[in-house]
Amino acid sequence: MAPRVRQHLDAATTACNALPATVSVLSALPGDHRPGRACRVEAARVTSMPIIDVTYGPGVDTAARRALAEVLPESVSEAVACPEEPYDGGLKSGDVILRFHPATVEDRFELDVLIEVHSNWFESRAADRQRRADDIHRDVAATLPAGTHIGVYLRLPVAAWSETEEEETVSA
Repeated sequence: MAPRVRQHLDAATTACNALPATVSVLSALPGDHRPGRACRVEAARVTSMPIIDVTYGPGVDTAARRALAEVLPESVSEAVACPEEPYDGGLKSGDVILRFHPATVEDRFELDVLIEVHSNWFESRAADRQRRADDIHRDVAATLPAGTHIGVYLRLPVAAWSETEEEETVSA
């Protein structure tokens, strides 16, 4: 296996292993998970869920990524809560999809951490999207070391979701 591919596989495994059990991760690697963790597509039993992509630079260590994995699901769920999709305070497997990506040498990346949040558009959610992005930024900034350059991009498209049901999945 090429060293670059191995590096990405190792990064995906590391990120997956750092996640709390309440987070689902889309992983391209069958079996790329720690027992008891939701590191494959899990069936979401909600209308939609936020998808959080975290791109991190070389100065963001494993401890910082683990801290982000702990804080982001709750922070984002609270930030995107609205009357159409309220947050009840009890995250379950499949409520949030969280993915970590290391920045590569090809990326033009001047941030230490870029957090991209994808959530469904609702008028009530879109009306104050800047406040919502600022709330996520505040929570992340309180979690990471002082001086970390953070960007939060909140995307609210009109979207649809389709997923393989549990009985259709193949056991690893």
